[in-house]
Amino acid sequence: MEIKLSPEVAKLVQDHLGTGRYPSADALILHALSVLDRAEATSEERLAVLQAEVRAGLEALQQKALRDGDDFFHQFLSPGETRSPFEDRGRRYRITDPAASDAAQIWESLATPRQNAAVRYLSTLRDLLRRIASLPELGSVRDEIDPTVRAVAVRTHVVFYTTDLKGVVVLRIVEARKASPEESREVDFLPETE
Repeated sequence: MEIKLSPEVAKLVQDHLGTGRYPSADALILHALSVLDRAEATSEERLAVLQAEVRAGLEALQQKALRDGDDFFHQFLSPGETRSPFEDRGRRYRITDPAASDAAQIWESLATPRQNAAVRYLSTLRDLLRRIASLPELGSVRDEIDPTVRAVAVRTHVVFYTTDLKGVVVLRIVEARKASPEESREVDFLPETE
C-alpha cells in the first residue's frame, strides 16, 4: 500500500526522524498510531464513566430523589440561619441526591484546609445554578451522554443538568478533568449581577 503525504506532513515526519528517536518512518508511524489508539481508548473509557455518573443523576430524577437547590447550598453558606419563607429566591432549581453528594464532597475537600475558599467556591457554584435556572439554554447540549443533558463549566468542575416541567434539575457536578480534556482547564464563571 502506498500512502501519499502532504508536504507539511512529510516535513513533520522528516523532522521527527531527524531527532534520531525513530529508526524509520515505519517505526514513527507505528508509535504515533499506538499513542492514538491509547488516547482513543482513554477517551472512550472516560466517556463511559461520565455517562454512568450522569445516568445516576437521571435515575435519581426519575425516582424523585431531589431537593431544592438553594435550600441545599444554604446549609453550607449560612449554617444555623433559618431561611425566611418570604425570601425572594428567584427562579428555582433542584439538585439530585448524587449532585448534592458531589457538592458536599467539593465542600469537604476545600473546607478542611480553607473554610473561606470553600464558601467562595460554593457561592460561585450556587450563583451559576441560579443563572442556569434563569437561562436553561446556557449550557452546551451533551448528546454523547444524553440528548436531554446540558453542561456548563465552572472553575474546575462541570455541572451537568437537564430540565423538566418544573425547571432545571442539576444531575451531577463532576471534576472537569473527568468530564473531558477540553474542559479540564480552569474556567471562571462570572454570574451577571442584576
